[in-house]
Amino acid sequence: MQQIGFLVRIAVCTVFIFLPLQSMDQWFYDRIFRLKGVGLLRPTPVVLVRINDAKLYQYLAVEKNARPELEYPIEHSSHSIWYREFYEKLLDRIQADKPKLVVFTSFYEWVERGKLTGPTFPNLVFSALVNEEFKLIPPPSSLLSGQNYGFNNIFPDSDNIVRQSKLIYSSGISLALKVHQVLEKHPVDRDLLEPIWIDYRGPSGSYPNYDAWELFEESPFKEGRFA
Repeated sequence: MQQIGFLVRIAVCTVFIFLPLQSMDQWFYDRIFRLKGVGLLRPTPVVLVRINDAKLYQYLAVEKNARPELEYPIEHSSHSIWYREFYEKLLDRIQADKPKLVVFTSFYEWVERGKLTGPTFPNLVFSALVNEEFKLIPPPSSLLSGQNYGFNNIFPDSDNIVRQSKLIYSSGISLALKVHQVLEKHPVDRDLLEPIWIDYRGPSGSYPNYDAWELFEESPFKEGRFA
């Protein structure tokens, strides 16, 4: 009997040695969502507004030809650009509906000269980036009002699926955590260094969304000028 018990312990140890414990949490996470399925869409206070950078690039290309002294860095931009007149017009329209918070998930690499010149927009949160050297790159200073930003990097697992989101990384806080801080006004009751599992809501279309140009009475581009 002692020999059988010893062999059982050896077998159990062998199983644990070869069992991929590091990926077990991923396996359980995937199984849970397969069982959960796609539920009925719940009411949500979140509305998505899509901004087509290609349209802005097209407009700025026309402006650059007409006013080459402006030196818009269109050719060198790998992220979004902040064209002040368009965004202030868009914010005026959005703020008319009195949103609690306006979150920009794109990282703005370049901003047209000058700070925001329209009405005061106290409820804006912008995206930062953690670069390849693991340094936090904030958005351009002309968009900032204190610490109203958080990094928007996502960190996929080894199979290239995003299951978790880091709240703090490289001495910076994530965009999700910044949004929570602004809206909830109370600290998160958890270890912020540990990533959180994403509560998958559903496929594309789960949140109501609009093209930015749908928010204007007519297209903001008309004969090369804003309406």
